[in-house]
Amino acid sequence: MSKPNAFSYVFFFIGITALIAFYIFEYIFGSPDYFYTHFHQGILMLIVVMPIFGFGLALYGARGNLRLIGIALNAIFLVAFAPLALFKLWITSFGW
Repeated sequence: MSKPNAFSYVFFFIGITALIAFYIFEYIFGSPDYFYTHFHQGILMLIVVMPIFGFGLALYGARGNLRLIGIALNAIFLVAFAPLALFKLWITSFGW
């Protein structure tokens, strides 16, 4: 496995972990101000940015099945969860 492919998977799993952490924190803390002022925007940025980096690194990885899997995983994650995260980030930054 080439280094770009490996880092592609690392960024994918960072994005997945950030998504899981976001929903756990949101469930535990509910909607207090501390969560939204300290963690909310950072976690949402991780959810959006990490699959983009992973997708880019997978494009430059070595040819083969691992490259295609990395591209597919990051693209699916990006299409499925990034729009919702960007929408929530927009609402918390600029209001409804």
